[in-house]
Amino acid sequence: MYTDVISGQSSDILGTSPKSGNFQTIPGKVLLFGEYSILYASKALVMPYHGFVGRFELGGDQTKSHETIKLLVEYLKDKNFCHLDFDKLDKDLRDGLYFNSKIPIGQGMGSSGAITAALMKSYGKDIHSLSHGELKKQLGAVESFFHGTSSGFDPLVCYLDDILLNLNDGEIRPVQFNTNSKIKPKIYLISTGEKRNGRKVISKFMTKMSDPGFKKNYNEHYIPLNDKCISEFQTNYVAFKDSLKELSQQQLDLFLDTMSLEVQLMWKTGLSSEDYFMKLCGAGGGGFYLAFSFKDTFKAPQGWIQIEVSK
Repeated sequence: MYTDVISGQSSDILGTSPKSGNFQTIPGKVLLFGEYSILYASKALVMPYHGFVGRFELGGDQTKSHETIKLLVEYLKDKNFCHLDFDKLDKDLRDGLYFNSKIPIGQGMGSSGAITAALMKSYGKDIHSLSHGELKKQLGAVESFFHGTSSGFDPLVCYLDDILLNLNDGEIRPVQFNTNSKIKPKIYLISTGEKRNGRKVISKFMTKMSDPGFKKNYNEHYIPLNDKCISEFQTNYVAFKDSLKELSQQQLDLFLDTMSLEVQLMWKTGLSSEDYFMKLCGAGGGGFYLAFSFKDTFKAPQGWIQIEVSK
């Protein structure tokens, strides 16, 4: 049994429902780089992740997911959202439309982005001529139901099912990798098993940014380092290793107060041994983190999930 993306309820394994309909499977996402700094005009690199997927199905009128989708639809109608076929959507809601998913809820893996993308994939109207920037805006309008505000970048990655780079000026483009280095790092997802409150940790960060000294250091050092890591990750793994180590240390210093003691110990162990370098995967404060290892001899602990980043 997998978990309903919105309610946490159990639901049928994807692909086994007799009422699955003609709906597409939508991936989750992994934010590789750009945590927090994307709020201040840095680059961000996000990839779809097919280890966690979800899909609309029918016959789930008893799920909380179904009830939440109804509330989402009413929200969009109240906002006069014009890019959905509400007649078709209302019909499927009467047939028990819900989102069957194995994307972890509230863990930064794209649960709300996936359902937003699924809604536009299945019921979108007049969207095929939209630019990526305009589509991102419309997806953000839908996802704002879940978060209050949304850039739309996460659901755009889920919708296009492509690795995307958000540039400093807001331009979005597919990513190209031009490195032939033999030291390509292995990348792992680490689940802490801890529930996180994204709004709480983001609010804490925004409070820190009200301090002029913190803000100056963040803008002059952290954001350029984030952007450097993204560029080197695409072109030069040798240089990337040193930049990533520096980024890992900076994130430890900046976000230490959001980490459990267990995560802090794991993070510091990686830095001191250089077996791996950890970083945020989203807002932090629980959920998932990322680890990069450049050592062929490194054996990941049980439960770490290796992911591939490729075009």
